[in-house]
Amino acid sequence: TEKTQGQGTGQDCRGVEEAYKRIQNPACIIVDASPSPQEVLQQVQHLFRNKCHM
Repeated sequence: TEKTQGQGTGQDCRGVEEAYKRIQNPACIIVDASPSPQEVLQQVQHLFRNKCHM
């Protein structure tokens, strides 16, 4: 599919995001990937530490 090949549109991404928001306690956490890669990595590491009690 387009999404699997990395060619999905912003509309596709918003649809997936909205679907996860409607799921109660989803296993997926939405992370804003628009900052620099280093900032995204720090944000994800912070989430792991807080959610996984590491």
